Amino acid sequence: MIWDENGLTLVLGDNLFRISQMAVMASLAAAAILLFLSFLYLRFLAPGKGKACRWRRARDHKIRPPFRKWRCKTCLVEAYSSDGRAPKECKRTLKAGL
Repeated sequence: MIWDENGLTLVLGDNLFRISQMAVMASLAAAAILLFLSFLYLRFLAPGKGKACRWRRARDHKIRPPFRKWRCKTCLVEAYSSDGRAPKECKRTLKAGL
């Protein structure tokens, strides 16, 4: 592999492959952009990832005493419990319906 003013030259046996500087720089820029986008996806959009839930008791006078309503401060999901304790797992991935 030789880098000169014309670009990158790869020598494989008797074969020479030449890649221009512009093509090398475009490839590096595309790789950097893909790396950045994959970081953003994994950090913010990947399912099941993110901050842990922080449950706070929600005041709702329509709920009868054995049940308590809880709201997550992180993902804004509502949940109910019958033992008076906050849920232990996140409910944001549950689907509505039967």
